Amino acid sequence: MKLSRLNVLAAASVALLAACSDPAGITGERFELERARHLWEDRAVADYDMTVWLTGAWVTGGAEIQVRGGVPVSVQPVSEGNRLPPEAFRDYDTVEELFGVLRHAVDEGADRIDAEFDARYGVPVDVYVDYRETWADDEHGFTVEAFESR
Repeated sequence: MKLSRLNVLAAASVALLAACSDPAGITGERFELERARHLWEDRAVADYDMTVWLTGAWVTGGAEIQVRGGVPVSVQPVSEGNRLPPEAFRDYDTVEELFGVLRHAVDEGADRIDAEFDARYGVPVDVYVDYRETWADDEHGFTVEAFESR
């Protein structure tokens, strides 16, 4: 069987992570997060467009976001659903920030983290976080739609 460069890189990343001396530091959600982040970093995408939808007990809305050179240059609310101002996407307007939201949830020991990642780029595309399942209205998440590298 012939392996593509991507498969070799993915296998090497998994082997490297598995060989770390602190296996407790990279299990479960953290392992999946790091694997996706390595894929994103390997792709080295600095220019992209994406639509991000924020969801939660108190917030719902989407924005079309353009990132150039790793910096958000345009955040435009979409007309569907509830409109949120561009400032509401301040922590969600780059892929790096999306990874930061997930890393924070893992580091804080959230009770529930559901995350799906794009197989090609590693981008978190569907995320749900509930910090404390016994608390009301602390859950939130985001969905990335129409991700396109430029």
